[in-house]
Amino acid sequence: MKKVYLLAYSMTLGTQEEVIACLNTIPGLLWRSDMTNSFYLISEKSAEELVAAIRKCREGKGRFLITEIHPQNKQGWLTPDTWYLINNKTHKPREK
Repeated sequence: MKKVYLLAYSMTLGTQEEVIACLNTIPGLLWRSDMTNSFYLISEKSAEELVAAIRKCREGKGRFLITEIHPQNKQGWLTPDTWYLINNKTHKPREK
């Protein structure tokens, strides 16, 4: 089952471009970012599996946290596209 996670990281993990390159190596992972040093992740993997994949990709360097966003206990001031991703576990379809 797909889960929604929040990845928060320090600059010791890498630049946003380096983190994006790392995330793009994880099979089946969808992501979105609209805040500094954080990503919303959609995956069937556990948080432990995602941590292992990121640590491998970034060669064990950097500090970060992955935590699940629970469907019944979330709130914030985010963009409509981000809320769509969090609530539907997929990217919002592009309007034609």
